[in-house]
Amino acid sequence: MTTRKERAASRRRQQKIKTTVFVAGGLLVIIAIGLLLFRNSPTQALGPAVVGQPLGDFSLTDISGKTVRLSDYAGQVVLINAWAT
Repeated sequence: MTTRKERAASRRRQQKIKTTVFVAGGLLVIIAIGLLLFRNSPTQALGPAVVGQPLGDFSLTDISGKTVRLSDYAGQVVLINAWAT
């Protein structure tokens, strides 16, 4: 026959296991979503810029919300000022 303390300890262990499984499952979901988002990122397919080589076409949203592509400025001089934090 189990004592009250043993039953309480058993419930705590079961709750800890449930919490651990829930947290691990949540982390797996977050990781999967992140991988899906970054896998479809158009910048991944471009590769690094190489000095003296043409830059691959890409699109950005300007400050007014309009989407512009690098190819929209073909034949013009374009200054790209990229900042990162």
